[in-house]
Amino acid sequence: MNVISFKSLPEYWEKEHCGLKPCTVRKLENRDPRLGLIEDYLSGKIKTIYVEIVHTSTQEKFLRQVTDITPFEGLIIISWNPNNIIITMEVKK
Repeated sequence: MNVISFKSLPEYWEKEHCGLKPCTVRKLENRDPRLGLIEDYLSGKIKTIYVEIVHTSTQEKFLRQVTDITPFEGLIIISWNPNNIIITMEVKK
């Protein structure tokens, strides 16, 4: 499974998880290993990619299938369908 993972602050994570904000906007450095998967998706080498969003405080995470990746002025916008819930993992305390 092709998965790119990002950490998200609590105020953004909650919106991303519930579907109010079904995307993440990132600035990635040229050496970032996630760029390889993103470039493969954009070029059509891989057809399916997933995004994992990790809550920075609780480490809770969710996984969604990516519906679009758009480069924009040095940023990467990664979008997903909020109704397509793959998995949500809670951290046991």
